[in-house]
Amino acid sequence: MASPTHTNLMRDLLRAVQELSRQNQAPQPQNVLPQQNAPRFAPGAVSVVEQFRRYKPPTFDGNSEPLVVEEWIRGLERIFRHIACTDAQKVLCAEFMLIGTAGHWWESVSRTRTEEQQRNLTWEQFKDEVMAKYFPRALRDFKESEFQQLRQGNMSLIDYERQFEQLSRYASHLMDTEVKKIRRFENGLRPEIGMIIMSHRFTSYREMLERAHAISYQRTSFEQYAQQSKESLGKRKWSDQSKNRHNWHNKRPSTGVRIGGTSGSITPCPKCNKLHRGECLLGKNMCFRCGKPRHIALHCIEPPKKKDDDQDKNKKAKARVFALNQHEAE
Repeated sequence: MASPTHTNLMRDLLRAVQELSRQNQAPQPQNVLPQQNAPRFAPGAVSVVEQFRRYKPPTFDGNSEPLVVEEWIRGLERIFRHIACTDAQKVLCAEFMLIGTAGHWWESVSRTRTEEQQRNLTWEQFKDEVMAKYFPRALRDFKESEFQQLRQGNMSLIDYERQFEQLSRYASHLMDTEVKKIRRFENGLRPEIGMIIMSHRFTSYREMLERAHAISYQRTSFEQYAQQSKESLGKRKWSDQSKNRHNWHNKRPSTGVRIGGTSGSITPCPKCNKLHRGECLLGKNMCFRCGKPRHIALHCIEPPKKKDDDQDKNKKAKARVFALNQHEAE
């Protein structure tokens, strides 16, 4: 009998799965001969499909971002690690998970190959075709360059570690040993952390990562303490300045006015509402200038009184010259 074609094999697999489902629902009568027209398929193919479907594999529709196709392939490979299957069976299982535009694209690509080429298609060839379509080489080169230029900068150590792990899979050839991975991670750290880490010779990536987190935590705690101390010092300075201004206002005299060079202060006279010392002369018909009766200060011809001796002697009064005519002199 001629070997079944690829299309017939896929049809037989679907029929076998449906037949097994019906057999599980209804008991098989005894002493019944198998049908002569029962589908023929490769031995063990049904068990592989059953095991594959039990893991609930993800589907791919081709409408997602380029990075999703790699996650889809990685998800399928995780399942294949638990199933003993050939490359042809891996390709068949993966074809079932291509839906939507991705499914139409794969059908059009499959029509360009012969049946023999389709049967001999390996898993690596399948991945290369899917990746070339939905994750082109130019984009992968860009992600590799992004990984090489990755630096911590203003990121936290946790965010830097997450970016490092995510982008490192695009440059696995640069980290094929534990030491290379450690050195690459150290080169991207901030200088204040990287200089301390690079002074030690770590042989384990996990050990280096734990040490980096410990240093980062210590520096963060110190910076927070320094910031709190600075803010507390600023509040104390502001409080002291406010207190000094309050004390300066309290030291100022609340009442009274300081007179010239006198050492004391006086309040306005309650009788005449003017600033003066001694007895108030209001209403006594006396001159406020010379203190004599029967005239006022406006008509007083007496020279003004000299200032008190306690006036500041260091201050020199400005000299004045008065020119009097004969009438004014008399």
